[in-house]
Amino acid sequence: MARPAREIALERALRYLERCGVPPGPDVRAELEDLVAELSADGDDPTPLDRVMDRLWSRLEACRVEVPPTAPPIHRTSMGQG
Repeated sequence: MARPAREIALERALRYLERCGVPPGPDVRAELEDLVAELSADGDDPTPLDRVMDRLWSRLEACRVEVPPTAPPIHRTSMGQG
């Protein structure tokens, strides 16, 4: 018996997040299940995996990480060479 496309999309997205360092806790799983259900209902495509992966990082709260700047801001100044 073939597994539903929603189940496959959910499993692959969970594995992907786990390999990216996002712990697969109950909150992450619940958010991901909502995303998969929403995207499955929206489109005609029977395989929601592509759409889930496209919207994964922008949608899940656990994926939102504040990245500090890599260097201080650059300001143009005169070096005194008149």
